[in-house]
Amino acid sequence: MLDQVNEFPSLEDKEIYLLVKLELENGGINFSLIEIPDSIDRFYVINSSNGTSKVIYIDDIIRFKLSKLFRTLNLKQVSSYTIKITRDAELDYDDDFSKGVMEKMEKSVKKRKKGDYVRLLYDKEMPEDMVVFLKSKLKIKGKSNIIAGGKYHNKKDLLSFPSFDKGKLSFRKKEILRHPDFKGEHSLFNVILKKDVMIHMPYQSFDYITAFLREAAIDPFVKSISITLYRVSKDSDIVHALINAAKNGKKVTVVIELQARFDEENNIYYSDLLKDAGARVIFGAYCLKVHSKIILIQ
Repeated sequence: MLDQVNEFPSLEDKEIYLLVKLELENGGINFSLIEIPDSIDRFYVINSSNGTSKVIYIDDIIRFKLSKLFRTLNLKQVSSYTIKITRDAELDYDDDFSKGVMEKMEKSVKKRKKGDYVRLLYDKEMPEDMVVFLKSKLKIKGKSNIIAGGKYHNKKDLLSFPSFDKGKLSFRKKEILRHPDFKGEHSLFNVILKKDVMIHMPYQSFDYITAFLREAAIDPFVKSISITLYRVSKDSDIVHALINAAKNGKKVTVVIELQARFDEENNIYYSDLLKDAGARVIFGAYCLKVHSKIILIQ
C-alpha cells in the first residue's frame, strides 16, 4: 500500500508488477503495488467438463480478484496496469589496486542490484496521473526511457506455455548425433591416442567434453588439467569434474572470466568451490575478456 509507506519500494530488475489504483467512495485515491509471483507457472490451465481446456495468465487471475483482495476498503472502483523496470547493469570497478579482482567483482555485483532505474515500461492504457506518479517516484530521466507498451510483459514466459500433451503443438526434438569413432568405446582416451577426433557441437553431444574431463580426473597418468571458463551452468558437470581432479591430486589450473554478464555471481560461487578443492584459479587480464574455450590435459 503505497500511501502507507514513506519510501517507494525497491523494484526488482525485469520483474512484473501491477500498479493498482484504488478509488474510494469518499473520493480519495490510493495506489498499491503487487508483484506478479515468479515462483509459480505464469499460466493456469482451466479444464472444462467437455474435455476442452483454456489458459489464463496469472496476471489476469490477480486482476479479476482485486476487489476481493482489497475488500476491507470502501471501494468505488479498482483498476490495475502492468509495469516493468530495468536497472543500470553496468559494473563499476574502482581504481583501488589494494583490492583483489574477486573483491571488486563482488562489490560491483551487489551495487548492480541497487542500480539506478534507467527504463520504465508500462501499460499504454495507464491514466496520465499514474504515469506522472511513477515518474516522480522512480526518478527516471529522459522521455525515451519511459515507454508505453502492452498489457503483458515478459513474453519469454511463453516458452513454458502448456502443450496439453499434443505433439503437433511442439517442434519435434532433434536427436543428438553420436560420433562414430566413440561408438561402443568406454574410454575416450583410447580413441584419441590412436587418432585425432573432431566433434561438431551442438549437433553432437556436449557429453563428450564432460566425459573427457571426468576420465582425466581419475586417470593415473594424467598430471595436470588446464582450462578456460566463461559461463558455466548451474550445478556444472565441468566444474564438478575439475574439483574431482584436484581432490585426486591433479594440478588443476582454471582461467575463469568473472565478467560474464549476469553470470558473475555464479562464476564467483564456482571460483570459491574450485579454490577450496585446491585448484589454481586465475581471473584473466584486467580490461580483457576471455571468451575462448580451451582444455589442455597432460
